[in-house]
Amino acid sequence: MTEACKTFSVLLVFLVPLFGACGESSPAHVPPHSPGLKDRYEQHFLVGSMIQDVDIADATEVVERHCSIVTVNHFYWRVVHPEIGVYHFEPGDRRVDYAFDKGMEIRGHPLLFGTVDPEWVFQDGQEEVSRDVLIERMRDHIHTVVSRYRGRIRYWDVVNEPTADIFFNLGDEPSSIFDTYKRTKWYTIIGEEHVELALRFAHEADPDARLYVNENNIVGALGILSGKRKNFFNIVKGLLEKEVPLHGVGIQGHWAQDYPPAGDLIETVEMFSSLGLDVQITELDMSTYSIVRWAFPDLVPVHAAYTPSVERKQVERYEEFFRVFRRLSDRLSAVVFWGLSDPTSWLRTQPDEREDWPLLFDESYRPKEAYRAVTDF
Repeated sequence: MTEACKTFSVLLVFLVPLFGACGESSPAHVPPHSPGLKDRYEQHFLVGSMIQDVDIADATEVVERHCSIVTVNHFYWRVVHPEIGVYHFEPGDRRVDYAFDKGMEIRGHPLLFGTVDPEWVFQDGQEEVSRDVLIERMRDHIHTVVSRYRGRIRYWDVVNEPTADIFFNLGDEPSSIFDTYKRTKWYTIIGEEHVELALRFAHEADPDARLYVNENNIVGALGILSGKRKNFFNIVKGLLEKEVPLHGVGIQGHWAQDYPPAGDLIETVEMFSSLGLDVQITELDMSTYSIVRWAFPDLVPVHAAYTPSVERKQVERYEEFFRVFRRLSDRLSAVVFWGLSDPTSWLRTQPDEREDWPLLFDESYRPKEAYRAVTDF
């Protein structure tokens, strides 16, 4: 062996543990007849994924083996009701029919999401719509959508992300530290009553449905320091005090490789559970990047590949969170991923375009090591 080769070999001994192997990770070995994800967690909570048409077409066996609950996210107002008097139900019908026929529980997402609801909803000709007209539009929309799936969609995210957030505005008018509600058109025209009204209208349309308000960034220091978690708690508590039909809260699990600490979830779940509410983890994925990417994407280097070192960190994070989920299983009724396989994840385009591998299944719907980690207990 030449001196150059010896030197290179010594360097490898030190560099490989630090940076991981250069190649991409391989799928985990999962015995073909081992229990699926839904069976592994049958005694804990429902588990599943938001499903898309590609999942039904290309991986129906994976969906059926691993999902006891699915989210159908076709119900964004801009998608299902893009114009006055025009509804596009076909994609939602297809996914709901599929899941219902397979005996899966279904979450409908979302009925109101002020950040992305279409501008026409808030306009009357060239003028801003009146409060009374907007309330009537809300009633008509919610009654039309919810009643169509009465008896099939058991859980609804009635209002998505109503709480002010000084860190993540996602296109809304910036929130201040004094705001409780996000400054959406629903809030500025109707006021805080828009959440109550939406819940009451959904209950009218399907009295047996379970109704949720879904929120992000309420786990960890950012949610505490900004006051967002406290504000969301106060919103929910106020609704219950008015005897509004609210059955639970959704905690979005869009988490990163370094934030939030898994243990921080315990206090948050217990806060809302103390109100007598059900809690669901509604949008789970685990980015392979730092949370810093959301504020300063140019400062966070792009991963060249899903290397063993990147995978190891993700496996650790999923292990930590699922350990907490199991600990809280008397308070959690469901854990739902925001996608089934990596290529379908929204994190490949948000907040910027780059490769990310945030889910349990790879591009061929093969289980990754993270899957093995959350089922090996």
